Amino acid sequence: MELLNEARAALELPAFQEGGPASVLLPLRECINGAISELVRRRPRQEPAGKTREKLASIGTQCGRSGLDKSYFDRIAADADLLLNQLSGSKQAGIPREHVNELFHRGLLFINSLLESIDESRLKP
Repeated sequence: MELLNEARAALELPAFQEGGPASVLLPLRECINGAISELVRRRPRQEPAGKTREKLASIGTQCGRSGLDKSYFDRIAADADLLLNQLSGSKQAGIPREHVNELFHRGLLFINSLLESIDESRLKP
C-alpha cells in the first residue's frame, strides 16, 4: 500500500519533477509484484511457480473465488505480463503525462481485478 501511495503522490506532482514518469510507474509495478508475491506466499499449498503467469495460475487454482474458471486467471496473467512490461519500459524519458495517467489507472484496475478474484477464506494467514 505504501508503494501505491508513493506512486499516487508522484502522479499528483504537476510535472513529475524528480524521476519523471518512472517515479510514478515503477512504484506501481513494485506494488503489483508485491501483491502477487504476497498471494503466492499465502497459498494453502506451495508449488513451483517461477514466472508471473505460473504464479497467477497457481493463485487462481488454489485461492480463486468459486465460479471463476481457469480462463479468467489466464486473462489476468496475460494482462499482468503486458502491464508489467509497459511499466518497466517507463524508465524511458518522454512518456506523455496522459499515457502515464492511463498506465497508472490500468495498474489500479489490474490490482482491483486480481484482489476481487481471490477468496480470502482460502488464504493462509
